[in-house]
Amino acid sequence: MASLFISEKNKILGALTRFLACAGIVAYAPSMYAAVHEALWPIAVIDTIAYATILLSAFHPRSTFSVKLSVLVSMSMGMGVVVLVQTGPLGAGYIWLLAASVLSALFGSKTVSVLTNTLGLLFMAVWGLALGFGWVEGYGATPLTVLIIGTSLALVEIGLTIVIRELLDKLGQSICAQKDASDRIAAELERSERMAGDLDQALAEKDSLLRELHHRVKNNLQTVLSIMGMADMEDPNVCGTVKRRIRGLAVVNELALSKHNAVTVNARELLRAVASRNTENCFPNLPAVSVTTDTSVELDTQLAGLVAIVGGDVAAALLNLSERLFIGLRGQDGSLLAEFRLPAEFTDERAKAAYDKEAASPIVTKAAPDIRLEFAPGTSELGPGIVLMAGNA
Repeated sequence: MASLFISEKNKILGALTRFLACAGIVAYAPSMYAAVHEALWPIAVIDTIAYATILLSAFHPRSTFSVKLSVLVSMSMGMGVVVLVQTGPLGAGYIWLLAASVLSALFGSKTVSVLTNTLGLLFMAVWGLALGFGWVEGYGATPLTVLIIGTSLALVEIGLTIVIRELLDKLGQSICAQKDASDRIAAELERSERMAGDLDQALAEKDSLLRELHHRVKNNLQTVLSIMGMADMEDPNVCGTVKRRIRGLAVVNELALSKHNAVTVNARELLRAVASRNTENCFPNLPAVSVTTDTSVELDTQLAGLVAIVGGDVAAALLNLSERLFIGLRGQDGSLLAEFRLPAEFTDERAKAAYDKEAASPIVTKAAPDIRLEFAPGTSELGPGIVLMAGNA
């Protein structure tokens, strides 16, 4: 913050120096004329040196803030001393001394202000003593007039210095406070912009999800109509079959929407949920269904919907025969092989009858080749059952 204030003071001092360099000829010309006419050669010399030094400091590219301030203060002090000694109280020497004090207070440090005022007062004291001992010509000045003018000048210089320093301190504090407020506002604006960007992104994601949900609901409604259209009217429990298939489709939606990436469904979670929904219809004699898999198989939602519907039908058909059902899963992402097995004590004939019925159902016929069923004969460890193949399995 202090550097900002110093930078502003540097700009103002630079502008003032250039103004004095350009407009100084207005004061330099008549002063030179009067000095030459009255043979006041020290004034002519100091005026020339002062004006040349101001020109150099104003336009030299390497002239720093300290150099410009030193030139202005020292030239003002020098002009004041020479003019007072050469012209006495009738000249403009006091004005130059006052100008040096004001410049040091405006642009210098407290030390520079104190030093400038001290030098001015010291000169007035020395000049008064020199006049008292008759060492210099007074040109109308006496020790008493020097004392009166010097004390008045000191009072004015010290008063102006105090006022200027206080005003500069308050101005510096105000600039710092404004800069702090500006930085805080800029930070708040940046934070608000980031939050707005995050909100826009969140809204875009929500909008995308809503469009996806709308599209999925539309497809699901069409699928429900297709499920109802493919119902086997000769099935004595046709209403229960349709409801079971729609519930399987609902399971797919629940699993898909529970994930951040709502485009795939885990096959194990899907068949566990479908089997659980089927066992609810067997109340109060709830069967035991176990689902085992060696790998995690992810299915896209469309294929998962077919697996839920056909897998639910197969599980329901086999649960009509037994209170225990074993489901084993194999495959890789995009394809699935699910074995629905009865306990080992079951014969192949009973399972084959269930397979024939399910394989001939309209829903399986329409789902081919994405969904295929095969009969699985019993082994020494597992009973017979039905194999469901989805995708490229």
